[in-house]
Amino acid sequence: MGFYLRNLLLMLCLCGTSALAQTFNIREYGALNDGKTVCTAAIQKAVDACYQNGGGRVYVPAGQFITGTVHLKSNVNLCLESGAVLLGSPNLQDYESYTKAGYGINYYGILYTADAENVSISGSGAIDGNNKVFLTSATPKRSTPTAPASPGKKIITAMWKQVSAMAPWCRRTVRARWLSSATANTCSCVIFRC
Repeated sequence: MGFYLRNLLLMLCLCGTSALAQTFNIREYGALNDGKTVCTAAIQKAVDACYQNGGGRVYVPAGQFITGTVHLKSNVNLCLESGAVLLGSPNLQDYESYTKAGYGINYYGILYTADAENVSISGSGAIDGNNKVFLTSATPKRSTPTAPASPGKKIITAMWKQVSAMAPWCRRTVRARWLSSATANTCSCVIFRC
């Protein structure tokens, strides 16, 4: 009897592990790595499929993928291959804004997660905030956003140190460009209550 129970438990554990090991390639959901097409919907479809199937890895292959806001969910590992770039869309309309309670400031993020667990970003790819399309002068630290700002709305310039303080795994596993100092047009990772 103990033998069968032990094998049953082992089989259940292996089934659970294989569910978490599933890979969802964003190209299979319609994402194009041409550096021109906005791939937000395709990337989100891959994340949603991963989440609905119990979790796993959302794979971003080499290439440049333009994106607005993508919602990461529980048990999802966003894995950026070497040479993969999630490039922030130059169009502010491609981002959802999130107001941080108490501050009245809207954050526009490429990656967003709230109330989730077991969320990770891995690989040696890059998340590029694409600030050059939002800045008006040649000196990024003194530049102002070109996108219109209305009362209560603002494009946040996030420092990489702030992002890494919220999510230490970001700093260790994903190379980020345009995030040091005050040079991102958005907060590349917006993380709440995780």
